[in-house]
This record gives sequence, C-alpha cells and structure tokens, in this order.
Amino acid sequence: MNPIHSLLLSALASTLCAQVATFPSDHAPVPDGASSQYWLPFSYGVSRMQTVYEAWDLRIPAGRQITRVGFRAEPNILSTGYALQLEVRMGRTTGTAQSLDPTFDNNWSAPPTTVFGPAIFQLPDLNNPQRPNPDAPNVWLNLTTPYTWNPSENLLIEWRVLANSNGSAGFTYWLDSPGFLSAVNSGHRVARIPAARAPC
Repeated sequence: MNPIHSLLLSALASTLCAQVATFPSDHAPVPDGASSQYWLPFSYGVSRMQTVYEAWDLRIPAGRQITRVGFRAEPNILSTGYALQLEVRMGRTTGTAQSLDPTFDNNWSAPPTTVFGPAIFQLPDLNNPQRPNPDAPNVWLNLTTPYTWNPSENLLIEWRVLANSNGSAGFTYWLDSPGFLSAVNSGHRVARIPAARAPC
C-alpha cells in the first residue's frame, strides 16, 4: 500500500513530554517523500473523508492519548491556508485500506470519538516567507478531546469539512506523500537450472 500522505501523531507519554509517531513508520527519517498531494484531508471543499492507519505500523504504545494530528508540507511549494469549519472523529476499525466500506458509518467497530469541533481551524500558509508557518514544516491540529489509542484494531479518522473561507470551494494545499522504500543490497548472479524453479 502507498499511503497518500505522511501522518504525524503526537501521543502524550507523560505530563512532561509527548512522543511523535510517523505513518508510515519507515518515513520517520525521510524529510521529503517521493510525491505530494493537494486535496486530502483539508482542501477538497465541503467534504467528508476517512483515512485508515493500520495498527501494525503505528508505533504508539497501548493506552497513550493522541493529542494532535499533523501532516508534513511538501517542500518548496507555496500553499495558502484557509479557515475551515472542521469536525474530526477518531475510532477503531477492523477495515484496512483495501477493505473499507464506501458507506462510512459501516467502518466503525464502535461509536467514534469527536476529537475536534465542529470548530474553526485556521490552516497556516506553507512555504510562504511573508507568512511563515510557526510549526514548519508540519501542519498540526491540536485535538480538543484526546483519543486513547487501542492497538487491537486499526485507527480510523474521519475528516468533515463543513465550510471554508474560500467560498467552500476546493483549493490546492500541498502535503507530502510517501513512496515505497526498499533496502539496497548487492546483486548476486543466480544460475538457472533447467526444469527447476526457485522458491517464491
């Protein structure tokens, strides 16, 4: 699976510090993924979207509270931030990126938690030297209700944009998108034996 964006989750480890988990986890040390996208989850206009993050790759200990959600900006592309009337819900799902139901309400394993809004969320400009983003290179949404992580199922996030200050129309807001990563190994020559196949 090639996730559409790099998700950052800040989980409260104690009253003094927070742990940041990156999804996909192998992109934690990668400052700029292979690609970018401009419409999910904030900038499609009035919309309702769901994203799923599979538990096997979320490096958050059980019981920790997720306190904010973030995305990496795509470097060197200017994006104007608009104000959103936004609602965000989090919860558990047995679904995966390949198996989510197109009827959103069928994807929750239990009733979701509203972790933000409905309220105004001001997107910062990205890569704008005239109006620098104080959290650059990231865009952070602080949750008004922290979500307690349960790794027995996957994490489902629903993004509801009810209106925006762009006349509720879509706009381009460039976020980083990961690609596949593979270790580099030395090549080896393999002799072919007639009528035999190497195991897969």
